[in-house]
Amino acid sequence: MLRVLGLVTLVALAAAGASCSVFSDEVPGCVAPSNEAQLLDEFAKERVLELTPPSVKERKETLRQVACKRFGEHASVTHVGVHHELSRNIERDEVHGLYDPVATAAGWVPLPVEVHQSYLLYCRRVAGQAAMLSVGWSEGYSVGKEQVPARLLVDLQLAHDAAIDDQAKVEAAQKAGCWPLAPAQG
Repeated sequence: MLRVLGLVTLVALAAAGASCSVFSDEVPGCVAPSNEAQLLDEFAKERVLELTPPSVKERKETLRQVACKRFGEHASVTHVGVHHELSRNIERDEVHGLYDPVATAAGWVPLPVEVHQSYLLYCRRVAGQAAMLSVGWSEGYSVGKEQVPARLLVDLQLAHDAAIDDQAKVEAAQKAGCWPLAPAQG
């Protein structure tokens, strides 16, 4: 799960205006999927990316990222994501009510997530490969006089071992046909 949440952070940075130059050279030994362009196109078609929470203040441009580019000490992964800046904090039930019906109608299978967690997680096969959909959110807060807005991030990426952190998720992924997962890209 740390890898999924780490990727959500990458999406947030990129969507929040970080220049693409933060992604630099290729990572040695990292192998991007041979059908990466097709995967990116398929991910970009997902209706969950079109959803806009009612409390949205700003919707950032949809981000498409190829795999194996160096980002600090990590390698980027094949993913498509969208970042929403919200005018208020959003509750789990509201996120679930907006995203779950659209995700499940598109064949995404929910994976178990503890109620206190601030994300929803789904898996499905896309272009013949196991993929993950995550919807994560964070509350707004103040730092001195600066206000940091609440955020909601929707991310689609290839699934891999590091994305599933407990047996309940593994079993749900197996039932959904999303296991075994792809090897990590970097």
